[in-house]
Amino acid sequence: MKYLSSFTERLNPDTYYKASTKLSNLGHEKRSKALKDWGDVSQKREDYRKLKLYQNEYSKYGSFKMYISDGSNKILEGNFYIKPSFDTDWTWDTLLDEKSRGFKHPNIIIDLEFLPADDETVKLVDDFYHNEGVDNTGNNWLYDYIYGYRMYFSRMYIQCNLEDSTTKVTNGDYTIETYKKEIKVKSLVFEDKGEKYDEDNRRATFYGFKFSDRTEAVKFRNRVFNSLNDKDGWGIDPNHEVGNWNVPFANRIDRFLTEFNKEVLESEPFKFNYDTFTKSIRSASINSLYSR
Repeated sequence: MKYLSSFTERLNPDTYYKASTKLSNLGHEKRSKALKDWGDVSQKREDYRKLKLYQNEYSKYGSFKMYISDGSNKILEGNFYIKPSFDTDWTWDTLLDEKSRGFKHPNIIIDLEFLPADDETVKLVDDFYHNEGVDNTGNNWLYDYIYGYRMYFSRMYIQCNLEDSTTKVTNGDYTIETYKKEIKVKSLVFEDKGEKYDEDNRRATFYGFKFSDRTEAVKFRNRVFNSLNDKDGWGIDPNHEVGNWNVPFANRIDRFLTEFNKEVLESEPFKFNYDTFTKSIRSASINSLYSR
């Protein structure tokens, strides 16, 4: 066991954990602990390796100065990359429900991963996980929200409105007005996902991300617009091959809206128009995304 640190072959961390469990079952607690501890070291190396892949991929899209809040206090502030993931099933079900209510305020739901963009923020995340995360029972409530430096504290709602639109065409002395309904983005909103319950397991404090100021929030809104407009690679997972589920954020949105128009809104006088949807993001409200 004392030679583990000089062992050059890198095994999967699960290999160490499984061996540790077997040794524990045989009563070799000291050896079991040594293997588990080395598995933790191995897992941290693997997490950091994957983080570097994410950082290399997402540096091209820019980082954002953000902080985690418990609703009242800033818990951690640093520089983060953001990876969007479109929740197609949940959005589809939500839009079906909204259709039964007249489709006045449809929402597109986006899951977000937040990744530390520099070593200083990595250290802050480490300290947060090992200190803030441990409760009085020794359990770590952050286990469900931080995985390999990927943080899942907030999701985004692209909130839309079904609006009346008027087009005027002048021909000589005559002006013809055409009326139609269009689906436009009204606002971008974050929902806090991190739930920390009190000792009685009755009341939850919600943790979530916010941008440090309006400039950062505007930069994020521009990032969403640029991704949808240019159909760049924002949203892919650099640890997997592109294809099937691992496709850019914009491609998933475009494909989803096309399918929803065809299968659900085919007989309706209004449809999702990808260009209209994308352009309206530029004027979407972002007031709830930052502290004022």
